[in-house]
Amino acid sequence: MDAIWISPIIENTDEGYHGYWAKNFYKLNAHFGNEEDLKYLISECHKRDIWVMVDVVANHVGNIKSYSEVYPFNKTEHYHDCNGCPADCNIQDWNNQEQVEHCRLSGLPDLNH
Repeated sequence: MDAIWISPIIENTDEGYHGYWAKNFYKLNAHFGNEEDLKYLISECHKRDIWVMVDVVANHVGNIKSYSEVYPFNKTEHYHDCNGCPADCNIQDWNNQEQVEHCRLSGLPDLNH
């Protein structure tokens, strides 16, 4: 083995312990340790010629009540507005490209990139 792929390392919403429900893109997920722990992991892996790849979620943020909870994407303009989506804004037809690109995955706010 010469590489490991770890979960996203950014701070998550309260219910998100796994890395995939982003809250703050500039802080580390406390469930995975701190900045020194991450540096140590990478350093020890590199000593053994092991690459470390960090997963990144660029589609959505965590389960939130208000966009103000997310940093730096804390404004409505950072998200799709659900136009063209079903009433609950969730993707219901995976063959409908507009829904896939603009609607929410499991109710999670979809970033407008």
